[in-house]
Amino acid sequence: TRFNYILKMNKEYIQACKNQDPRSQKAVFLHFAPKMMTICRRYVYSDENAKDVLQEAFLKLFKNIDLYDEQKSNFESWIRMIVVQEAITYWRKYIKKSNFVEEDLVHLQIENPIIEAQLDEENILELIKSLPDSTRIVFNLYVFEGMTHQEISQTLHIGESTSRSQLTRARKQIQEAILIQNRSENYAKVRI
Repeated sequence: TRFNYILKMNKEYIQACKNQDPRSQKAVFLHFAPKMMTICRRYVYSDENAKDVLQEAFLKLFKNIDLYDEQKSNFESWIRMIVVQEAITYWRKYIKKSNFVEEDLVHLQIENPIIEAQLDEENILELIKSLPDSTRIVFNLYVFEGMTHQEISQTLHIGESTSRSQLTRARKQIQEAILIQNRSENYAKVRI
């Protein structure tokens, strides 16, 4: 079947990459880079910096490919983990921890309005990129990486309550942006 063929090809490419074969490394990069770039763009505001994170992640991938264990995870998940870790490293290096503001969650209660909006991937990415750095990284780790607040707390060296408040803030800002976008679209439709 096609799945078995792809799995076999992955194993061959992985082994070739372990042997430092440049053509296999290029093939792996070309295959996985578009997906991984999307991840980088969610964490890092500028596309130029996202490209730097992607490049560093693939350099680490090829340098440490002998550590990959197919019994523990599939290859794409392993690459994704490296990319996310590299994005967090970038964030720690260039973003100040003071961006995290401990807030009382009582003041951030959000009504969960039903929003009927048709957003494509690029719109969603722009909404995420518009979040403040500290809020964006918590949102990404929680929503896209499936981390708990405890795991986020340990990864970013922040309190669990800070993680929760940043996630709440992110959701609120995204909801408000969608509402504003919907209002302006509806207004434009009425005026036409």
